[in-house]
Amino acid sequence: MNSETNERLLAYVDTILGCVDREELLTKTIDFLMHECRLSNCSIHMFENVARFYNNSKSTLDNIEGSVWKQLNDAKLPANCNVHSEFKAFDSIKNIAPQLCAIPWVLNKKLEGMCCLYSEQPIDVNLSLAKGVMDKLGKALISAIKYNQAQVSAVTDRLTGLYNKGFFNEALDRELQRAKLDKTATSLLIMDIDNFKNYNDTNGHPEGDKVLAKVADCIRHNIRPHDIACRYGGEEFVVILPNCRSEPAYNRAEELRKTIQDKCPLTISIGVMSCLNSSINAETMLKEADTALYKAKRAGKNKTVNFVVIDKALGVIDVQDASAIGAR
Repeated sequence: MNSETNERLLAYVDTILGCVDREELLTKTIDFLMHECRLSNCSIHMFENVARFYNNSKSTLDNIEGSVWKQLNDAKLPANCNVHSEFKAFDSIKNIAPQLCAIPWVLNKKLEGMCCLYSEQPIDVNLSLAKGVMDKLGKALISAIKYNQAQVSAVTDRLTGLYNKGFFNEALDRELQRAKLDKTATSLLIMDIDNFKNYNDTNGHPEGDKVLAKVADCIRHNIRPHDIACRYGGEEFVVILPNCRSEPAYNRAEELRKTIQDKCPLTISIGVMSCLNSSINAETMLKEADTALYKAKRAGKNKTVNFVVIDKALGVIDVQDASAIGAR
């Protein structure tokens, strides 16, 4: 690698220094290679991440690069080819630049990445630079993955994969503040697995852990993408439902309760707390949801109790009780 290539490689390192966002790393790398190697197109496949300069003729590029990946996987060496002659049977092949140089990135003797450089002219002169860039990118992506894993681990419950209590406390306050600005409702579900201690004592902690994981899985698959599910502690779980009023929150809780009843060896009780104008704080909302949960437990378990606050000046309303006297 000559001094000019070293300087260009150092310039690339400067652009990615400190970056821990995988998408940004790939985008910056492609931009650098496009400019420095005067390419028509460029793609990078690494650790199941894929990025391209453009997506025109995407299906054709997918076919070409799928074939090239197999070739690199066998040889683990850079490959050059004329796209128009080697892949002439593919649709829209004339839209692709004819010269392709594919560079593998190998980690522990396994092909983990590939960079495809497309050009109107042969690009052998930039091969050394592209190899160096791929090496730096691979190391940067490994660091980014480790950083992201550490970030996730800090806010995630290890057993269930849901967010932990610390994350929940911050998230509920944040969602209530957002709801106040947007003038939308926020609902909170707090749930407790019925008779969990007895089940744990009878069957042992490994079986109890399986129940916790199964309940968490049911929760994960029965909420909206933007809902926030957390393990609050022990056998308690909470779900924050942004922009969700009382009735749909109750319906969602009931669907979840019935799903767990059908799929798990134990049932759950749920307390629902909805604030229609976000006039209460996170501490009050959690306290009232817990009161609703306690009422569901006293009513025989495997039940949902629904509280609502229209405005904090009016106090908390038990929706079921209000319905019973015709107030709903």
